[in-house]
Amino acid sequence: MALVEGAGGEKQFSDRAVTDPAIVALRGKVIPVITPGIDPAQVDMTIVLKDGRTLSRHIEHAVGSVEKPMTDQQLETKFADLAEGIIPAPAIRRVMDACWNVETLPSAAEIAKMSVSS
Repeated sequence: MALVEGAGGEKQFSDRAVTDPAIVALRGKVIPVITPGIDPAQVDMTIVLKDGRTLSRHIEHAVGSVEKPMTDQQLETKFADLAEGIIPAPAIRRVMDACWNVETLPSAAEIAKMSVSS
């Protein structure tokens, strides 16, 4: 998914993606291998191109891991992405701000209430 669309987030994991001809074709060429010693927060990937060249990438610590925490901006982008279509659009920023300032709310339940009002 990430190779075709440049992202592998929640929005990419959909029925549309499962049936997309480009994804289906590429999926048939992928051979996943579990490598002992590779932590779940790591990636060790090699892509072999048609001309025989190989592209390799090792990621020691994934974004969002303890060693490489997300920035506030990354968290806000992820929140907005996940909230889209679930929380009314006008409420997304208000809910996000309330989460950042939860200690000032009379109750954390205020966040749930904001999530359903427009």
